[in-house]
Amino acid sequence: MRSKVIYLSFLFLIQAILPAGPGFSQTPADSVLARVGQKKIYLRQFQERLQARNLAKADQPLDLATKKNILNELIDEILVEKKAASYGFKDDPTLQDRIAEQRRSVVLEQVHQRLISDLVSVSEEEIQAHYQANRELGYKSPEAVKLRQIFISFEKSDSHSGFSASKKVEKESRQKCQELFRRLKAGADFGQLARTFSNHRSLLDGGEMGYIPRGEFPAEIEEIVFSAQPGLIDKPLKSAYGYHIIEIQEYQREHYQELTPTLQEGIAQTLRNQKEYTRKKLVLDSLRQKVTVKYNQKAIAKLSTPLGFENWLMIAGSDTLYYTQFLPGFQEYTR
Repeated sequence: MRSKVIYLSFLFLIQAILPAGPGFSQTPADSVLARVGQKKIYLRQFQERLQARNLAKADQPLDLATKKNILNELIDEILVEKKAASYGFKDDPTLQDRIAEQRRSVVLEQVHQRLISDLVSVSEEEIQAHYQANRELGYKSPEAVKLRQIFISFEKSDSHSGFSASKKVEKESRQKCQELFRRLKAGADFGQLARTFSNHRSLLDGGEMGYIPRGEFPAEIEEIVFSAQPGLIDKPLKSAYGYHIIEIQEYQREHYQELTPTLQEGIAQTLRNQKEYTRKKLVLDSLRQKVTVKYNQKAIAKLSTPLGFENWLMIAGSDTLYYTQFLPGFQEYTR
């Protein structure tokens, strides 16, 4: 099929018509880049694809391979469309409905971009202000300890107290834990013992628990853990759940997250989303004031039951929203 594609001086187009930057400000948007049979591929289509892939950045010139790949994508799509037409898909009502919906989505995205996204910006001052205002709640890391453990649990009982251990079970757990502790002191590998004997899910990682903040330990052992020196705590610790052999790896003081470029980007996106939401509401409120909206309350009241395809739900100006238009979006929303 590619033999039917007539490239218009392909390399010349790639290197000349598509110059260094993605803006292509010196080249008319209706310039033809290639022909596939009778269909033409225009520069504006190329530019739109760049924007969709987030490649249209003025400070990052496109390399030749990227230019070729984008153009080849557009060519391949036309080839597939031509083949689909030969199968009669072009006249299929379902396909036409999907194409119309896609076209509508693209139009709505472009309107959103022009009326909302393009008019929203976030300054460095706003990022700094947000960070300072939310340091305590959003960007404060609590005191924590990094450790690994071997946990030997007590058995659960059916007593009304909820959790208890018989003296026999407690003794067996203590003796087992003491034996493992003795082996560790003699030089046994902590990770291997944890993988073999621990009753905690961390056994899969050799007992590695990562950082655990203050307040998440059993109350009986928390102060011991946070006051111990790095290394193996000098004896197994007993909690209401069992015995713990704990090795302290590192302490982390309470601190604030640094305002790194990554965090700045996250804050900027949060603020941008908030601004876009606010502006979108203002735009929609403004548009609603310019048109008369009439609701079909009877049809809306029956939305939980099947409606006839001819039922209308709302009239906005001269446009009517029918049940068949509402249903796909409603099903997607409630899925």
